[in-house]
Amino acid sequence: MKHNLLGEVPALSLWQELVLAVKHSVFVGYRGMVPVYVVECSVHGRFLDTPHGYRGYFQCAPCLAELQAKKQKNPQIINLGFCPRCKDVIQPEHTEGYASRAVDGVLFCTLCAWHLEGDSAERVKWVQYAKAEVSK
Repeated sequence: MKHNLLGEVPALSLWQELVLAVKHSVFVGYRGMVPVYVVECSVHGRFLDTPHGYRGYFQCAPCLAELQAKKQKNPQIINLGFCPRCKDVIQPEHTEGYASRAVDGVLFCTLCAWHLEGDSAERVKWVQYAKAEVSK
């Protein structure tokens, strides 16, 4: 069983396993007043997490650490401090704000980065917008 600050990942019922397979997260209870979910990371497996931010996204701590290490190694990544597409605040060094991911050398929130992966025309448009903002 994997363990993090929220505890061990509990054994799941058949129904919870099905929900996890479809939605990649399943509610397992509360720690105080905070809802806790088992979340499936495609790289690191299952972990416990609480919803973050207004959108209720989940963050895999090892994935986040790897992303921050890549950002430190690659200073050419453009960080406007906000997502160029949805204008949400991105603060990769702090726990506040949304998690981020680089797409074609520009930092986007993870949700927008995920949407832009499949749509090359829109991706080019937003990357050009971000590069134009930097050159102002």
